[in-house]
This record gives sequence, structure tokens and C-alpha cells, in this order.
Amino acid sequence: MKKRHLIQFMLSSAFCLLAMQSMMIASSVPLLAEATTISIRENATSSNETLTELLLAADSGDRDAQFKCGARFYQGIKGFTKNNIDAFRYFQMAAEQGDADAQTNCGIFLRSEDDFRKNKLEAFSYFEAAAAQSYSLAEYTCGCMLFSGEGMDVNKPKAYQFFSQAALHGHVASQFNCGLMLFDANGIPEDKANAFRYFKMAAAQRHREAQWNCGTMLKRGWGIEADRESAYTYFAQASQKGHSTAFSMCKQMDCERRSLEEAEKQESKKLAKSCQNIVPDTTQTILEILSDASAGDSNAQYKCGKMSYLGVGLPDHRKEAFRFFKVAADRGLDKAQYMCGLMLSGGDGVPEERLQALEYFKMGAAQGHINAMCRAGAMYNGSRGITPDKVKAFQYFKMAADLDDPDAQYECGVMLYSGNGVPENRFEATVYFIRAARQGDLDAIKRMQQLMPGESWERSLE
Repeated sequence: MKKRHLIQFMLSSAFCLLAMQSMMIASSVPLLAEATTISIRENATSSNETLTELLLAADSGDRDAQFKCGARFYQGIKGFTKNNIDAFRYFQMAAEQGDADAQTNCGIFLRSEDDFRKNKLEAFSYFEAAAAQSYSLAEYTCGCMLFSGEGMDVNKPKAYQFFSQAALHGHVASQFNCGLMLFDANGIPEDKANAFRYFKMAAAQRHREAQWNCGTMLKRGWGIEADRESAYTYFAQASQKGHSTAFSMCKQMDCERRSLEEAEKQESKKLAKSCQNIVPDTTQTILEILSDASAGDSNAQYKCGKMSYLGVGLPDHRKEAFRFFKVAADRGLDKAQYMCGLMLSGGDGVPEERLQALEYFKMGAAQGHINAMCRAGAMYNGSRGITPDKVKAFQYFKMAADLDDPDAQYECGVMLYSGNGVPENRFEATVYFIRAARQGDLDAIKRMQQLMPGESWERSLE
């Protein structure tokens, strides 16, 4: 357990800057909307009506002709002289008849810093009219103007309403903005679960920052269950689109995965070989042990498992060892349950099955096996393939700590001191540190030297 902590510390030190960046959500609710370019429908410039024909039709109330006249005056094509005043006048005629493109164009004219006149409140009214027709670009523009207070008072709740409407119509920047506002409680109540939902929508449309945010939230368990594999997928997607920090995060996670896998395999082997009573009772012959195992004696089955695991008296065969351990574990033998968990958690001679390993550790813990309690606590505290649950982690560490296991006492102290999964209680944390230190736990001794420098803490519990 301590070896795992050391590796995690080394990794986090090596990537300290990246770790700080990975805690941050990419955020940039835009102050300028996308609706800054006049919308020109293709048929407005490609059709063959003459100038006279279009003007007559437009002045007679033909909405499509009005839009075409506006487009041609704006571009100065097909006999029309470029004239923004006339372009606006014809777009306005079409807008009054409910043409959403024309309404948006009128809004752009009135919002522009450079055109013939500027009236942002009137511009907003045109965008709002187009938004009422589910025109996503206009919905987004209304949201941006309200968010930044452009020509009006800031109104972030109403801005969110417009962004959310556009988001449902597939507007990717609106989806991203909804996620940001919900994540940061920016003018609306915080809702990280819904923030993730919006980021996921934008990520599906290849929005690079949304992909980064999805990865960060999944890695940290913000608003959604932590899922490192899914987080890695999002980071990889963002990396492919040129997100340099996502690329570095993928490299870090690859390094973490390789290091943890190797450490856990080595730890599993070391712990397995250090189990008590490794060598079978010499007063029993191998045949007697095998006979008792065949008759259903769980202790004999466990001994056969140990002999197969270590190649003592029986051939070194990990799969056969696991078979013996599993039979004994299924009959309720706690130390066999622990060995099954150990082999499954590290893929030691059997396919790695970490969720199943956790179940075996929990079985052993329920019967008072201290090492099984510690392993269950460690897996819930943060282990590859297991959804973190700090409350359960503390419960298992405390079970072992109450049985005087120094490693578990130290872990309880760490969690209580920082309020990690349990209410912060530094006095109780210090008690756990002292109990572990008095049993020679080096980490606990170092912690007490930091907490009580120059003081005699050895007698603090006497």
C-alpha cells in the first residue's frame, strides 16, 4: 500500500504543473457573438430576375424578393449598386414579414460599430424575433449580448435561457457556454452533472475545449462518476485536434498506468510470498493434504493453493493455485478470499479482474481479515478500474485501524486531517498518527515530527 503511495507521489511531482492544469476547466464564454456576418441565401444571388423585376416584386410585398434585393444591394451585384442603407431597408421589409435570415441581418446592421447607424437595443429586438423562430445563431447572439450587457443590463439567467435553446438546436458554442455557466455557477445555480451533459454535446461535435473539459470532469469525478478510461478517450480526442495540454495528459496517464500496473504486480507477488504459514505443516504428507482438500477441507484447499503458488511440494502453477484458493474462498475461508483478491487485482497468473478482486477483499474483510480490509480501503480510496468512494475507503481503513494495523491507522489519519471523504477532524487524525507512529510506522513518525516539532509526542496517548 505504501509503495503505491510513493509511486503516485513521484508521478504527481514529475507532472506538478500539468496536474494543476488538469484541475482547470477550459472557460471562455464569448463576449462577441458569431452573428457578425450578413447572411446571404444562395438563391438570393444566383437567380436570374432583373433589377426591375425584383424591385417591383419587393415593393409589392414579395418577401423573398425583398430579401434578394437586400442581398444584392449589400453585395452590389447584378445591376444593383452597393448601398447598405437600401440593403437594410429591404432586409427590414422582409424581417417585418417574419424572415429569420432578414431579421438576423437587420440585427447585425444595427449592432455594427461601422455601419450607417447603431442601435443595440433595436438590434437585440431583431435577434430576439429570429430566435423566436428557433434560429440558433440568433438565439446564441441574444445570449452573448445579455451575458456581456451589450447595449443593455447584464442578465445572465436570461442569457442562459437563450444559450440552452440554441444548444438544443445543435449550436456547438451555445452547448459549450451552457456547460461553463452551469459548472461555475456563473449567474445560475451550479449543476455539474448538467454541465457535463452540455460539454458532452459539444465534444460530440469535435469542440476541442469541450473534449478537454469532459476528460477533466471524468478524471476528477466532478458531477459524474470518475472514469479514467473515458477521460483518456476525451483527452486523446482533444489531443488529436491540437490541444497540447491534453496531449501531455495522455502521456501522463500512460505513464501512471504502466507504473501502477507494474507496482501492483510486484506488490501482489511480495505480499503473497509473505503470507503466514507459507510452507505446509511438515507433519502432513502432500498426499494427505490433497486427500483432505478433495474431501472438502477448506484449510487443506488453501494449503494446496499456497504450495502450487510457490512450487513447494506441488508444481509452480498459478492457475491451479487460484483454483484451490477459489474453492476455499467460496467455502468462506477468509485468507483464501484475500489471496483470490490479491491475484485478481494484479493479474497474477490469472486475467486481471479488479472489480471481482474488490469483492473478494470485502468478503475477507467481513470475516476480520486485516489485510483484506486494508486492500478494500485502498481500492475504494482511488484505484484503477474502481469508482472512488472515500466514505467506504475510510470505513475499511477504520476497521483495520481498530484492530491496530499501523498502515490503516495512518490512512485514517490522512483522511481525517484533510477531510477527504469524512468530516475534517485534526485532533482525531493526530490520535491515529500517534497510534501508528508508536508501532513504528515511518510515515506516521514523520507526520508527527512535522505536526509537533521539538515536542515529545511519544507519550501523548498515555
